[in-house]
Amino acid sequence: MIMRRARPALGTIVELGADAPINARAFDAAYFAIAEVERALSIFHSESDIHRFNAAPAGAARRITDETACVLRVAAELQCESAGRFDITQGTGPHDWSINEDGRLFKHSDGVRIDLGGIGKGFAVDRAFEALSRALEGAACWVNAGGDLRVQGMEVPVQLRDEVRGGVRPWMVLREGALATSYFGASARSLLAGAARARHVSVAASTCLISDALTKIVALSAVDDPLLARFGATAWQHA
Repeated sequence: MIMRRARPALGTIVELGADAPINARAFDAAYFAIAEVERALSIFHSESDIHRFNAAPAGAARRITDETACVLRVAAELQCESAGRFDITQGTGPHDWSINEDGRLFKHSDGVRIDLGGIGKGFAVDRAFEALSRALEGAACWVNAGGDLRVQGMEVPVQLRDEVRGGVRPWMVLREGALATSYFGASARSLLAGAARARHVSVAASTCLISDALTKIVALSAVDDPLLARFGATAWQHA
């Protein structure tokens, strides 16, 4: 029997599902994991690592949560591997922050600002999925947060929004792994400078963290970008 729960989070509606009889505590654990990530990464949360970094002066250094450190290390790797196409500072100072092995985040200029909106949502979905999967002892389940989906052990239909006429259209079925879809265009909230034309970009990978980040890189390059092979990912572009 398919069990579902839905709740506002991450700026969208996050749906959890499982092909197993479970109690509310399993769903609560997944939503708690999302809340923990939001508290650590959101630029809007005054106590988050990222909000405090952005408000700090040059030369500041502070210890950050394990969640923030994990995301920032992946972001630094992607920035290097993509020759700067992936940039969590959005041009304010891609080389003006650093993180050391002990989990301390350093700010090297006053003007640099970090925004993890292009990668943090995928990470939150992964954390929720891991919490749900643990509670289910590996049973079939999924987490769906708008354009970010993580699945194990079952088939989940995927639809694409029609940004012009409204509504949705069927596209594919995800059976295992992660899929992220982002829309890049003049009317999108996630407007990306340099994107050639309005379109959806989807990337399938092992985790939503990687899928989410790679959509931004593919939007500035192509569906055969060498980074996809590096992460074992596949990309699509849709009108």
